[in-house]
Amino acid sequence: IDATEIGAGRVWRTDQDDWFTMNTVISQVTMYSGGPDGGPDRPGAGPSLGQWIAHRHETAGEPALGPDDYASRVRYGQYLTHVYRTIAANLPAHVELVPVTGRVTALRNGPDDGYLLSLDSAP
Repeated sequence: IDATEIGAGRVWRTDQDDWFTMNTVISQVTMYSGGPDGGPDRPGAGPSLGQWIAHRHETAGEPALGPDDYASRVRYGQYLTHVYRTIAANLPAHVELVPVTGRVTALRNGPDDGYLLSLDSAP
């Protein structure tokens, strides 16, 4: 559930000016629990932000950044979108991912120790 951009979110959305930067150097950021292992990117094995930027530089000619550089919020949003798509593409067959553009307006206790969300839009 995200009101702005599924995958990247409001702060890291990919339509903002590229002069807004992160406050952490790219060598310290990853969304994967393990590094690349020669296979496709997937939950548990994928590039850090720095590795992803280096790959995009090599394959798409995007600007290179060093390990102690700060990426723009746009580039990090693109990385987060890549991670989101990687997760979505590798879900088990019995799991359905339903992206919802909207805001949670209420949270209440639900059945079986779960929760019920109220949204400002229908999924």
